[in-house]
Amino acid sequence: MTVKSHDNTVPFTEEGIKVYLDDAITHWRECAPTDMRSHYVDAYQSVRVSLFGELLPIESDRAKAELKRHACEFVKKALPDASDDDIETAATKIVKNLDYLTEDS
Repeated sequence: MTVKSHDNTVPFTEEGIKVYLDDAITHWRECAPTDMRSHYVDAYQSVRVSLFGELLPIESDRAKAELKRHACEFVKKALPDASDDDIETAATKIVKNLDYLTEDS
């Protein structure tokens, strides 16, 4: 999920906390439907609103999910012997790197 510091904690900065919450919200939105899914999304969104005054838009998640799907396809072609976990990890890193490269200065 989130890039963590050397002691495996979320960086206690505005950006670190926002990335952590956005990753958690996205993760739970993408999970298979369960009774608990909406509760986790609501809880993380509530914290995000309390700290930053805004919700994570669904469109952002949809765009990232589409990008991640393409990244998974790319990794599968580039590394045909990779495990599903390795493909997932690599695709997640690709999406995060693209997010970093497209951030507003």
